[in-house]
Amino acid sequence: MKKWIFAASVAFAGFQAQAQERILRIHHSAENITLDWARSASELDLPLILNIQEGLTSLGRDFKVLPALAESWSYDETGTVIHFLIRKNATWSDGKPVRAADFVAAFENLLSRTARLPNASLLFDISGAREFFEGKYQDFTAVGVQATSEQVLRVQLREPNWFWVEKTTLPAMFPMRADRIAQKGQQWTLPGNLLSTGPFLYASHIEGKEFVLKKNPYYKLFDVQPEKLIFEICSGEEAVARAKAGSLDLIPNLPAGAAKEFKGNPAFKVLDNPYDRIRKVDFNLKRYPTTLRNLRESLVRAVSNPDLVKQLNSTWAPATSWQLPGALGYMPKATVPADAIQARSLFRSVFPSTTTAPIKLKMLVPNFDENRGEQVDIAIYLKAQWRKILGIEVEMIIAESYSQYLLLRDTGEFHLLLRDFSIDTPDALSFYEPYASGGRLGYTWNDPSFDQTIQESRKTKDLKKRKDLLLKLNDFLLQKEVAVMPLFYKGTQTLVRSDLKGRVGQFWKSYHLKEIQFPAARKFSRKR
Repeated sequence: MKKWIFAASVAFAGFQAQAQERILRIHHSAENITLDWARSASELDLPLILNIQEGLTSLGRDFKVLPALAESWSYDETGTVIHFLIRKNATWSDGKPVRAADFVAAFENLLSRTARLPNASLLFDISGAREFFEGKYQDFTAVGVQATSEQVLRVQLREPNWFWVEKTTLPAMFPMRADRIAQKGQQWTLPGNLLSTGPFLYASHIEGKEFVLKKNPYYKLFDVQPEKLIFEICSGEEAVARAKAGSLDLIPNLPAGAAKEFKGNPAFKVLDNPYDRIRKVDFNLKRYPTTLRNLRESLVRAVSNPDLVKQLNSTWAPATSWQLPGALGYMPKATVPADAIQARSLFRSVFPSTTTAPIKLKMLVPNFDENRGEQVDIAIYLKAQWRKILGIEVEMIIAESYSQYLLLRDTGEFHLLLRDFSIDTPDALSFYEPYASGGRLGYTWNDPSFDQTIQESRKTKDLKKRKDLLLKLNDFLLQKEVAVMPLFYKGTQTLVRSDLKGRVGQFWKSYHLKEIQFPAARKFSRKR
């Protein structure tokens, strides 16, 4: 107790200096990939992007879609036409009003044939979007996106989709100022150049040290208290040390096992966030021998998810289906349970016991961000299980950076890919859409029946029918094709100063720091 009294006094002393500035210091694990929200495909970018920019809608505390720059929206009776009404008081950081045309410009940029952005497929539900992206339409007016007035955006879908609005929470769909991009070119995302609609401005960046955001004086959609956000770039271990010393206020993703270091420390509180991701193994269905279904099932049945969790991290929850607990279509019992005898039988059905040379597989293992080290531990566990049960040898291909991972992934020179799957939107269908034909997971298959089931799920408003369709998709992925191997569900823990209030913890690194509230009596902060 005495050590925490001393440690807390050190932290509180740091917190109380120069209260009027209301500065928040936040841990940031590495340099960002990009602040161009249309191009961003990395979770590293989200903490900054989601605090400088907003879209038509946002996610609430219960993961429900809430109005943001759009004050309201409505479907027509067919479920194919949506009208969004832009708020009159929504402005850019230079004081100019947000217009419906800014979303049209953003959608056209996202579908640009020259840029070939990976997020373009998010818009393929819109009439003419895929055809424009593929070059079949040359004029963007053929795409079902129109600004019918300064404040009204009209979206025409190719078929009914009563849950499409949830996609507008994604950064790739945030508005863009075409005039600014034309003026600044590729430098439009630099500090001082980037125009945004969110509560904070991109003020400065010192490479390898920090990103600084400042309060946006033109933002009128929320009473924002923090005046400055300083995202400090350092390792998770260093972030823990800085927090103990009173020089860091918030660690959004607390390193595994670090929570116990703050037990009993009155200066901080640890928040348990909901499960927001599935750790999984993807099979490359275009590279032999993982083209063989029975081999894939043998690999799945050779691994006990409960044992993996017990051995490596008891805070995880063993995955039982391709859906998060509590979501529509979640199955509490394992779809393909572990069974060593069955695993060996399936393996021998494709590789008889007369086979002399052991089967060798390559597994791509991303080992960066907050998952550094943890990924390798999981890969080593899987290797040992597959060797023990099936006699398979697995070579690990370690990617130490996001850029290296993308390069290795795109070559397709692997059989297995160990990776997190984070939800894009609260819609349960977002778990399955990447596996559809033309989806983002190019090492999977193209199957018309799977695509058709996704289409049916989009069209129905009946939740019972939708649940049945989601269960059908789950069985297709995990039983019929065995295309993916879910391992465990994972949430995050957030460390935050105990005197701060407001929404901090959230899934998908969605930390809306505009909602942070300082204590009335002591407005803690520090001068730089």
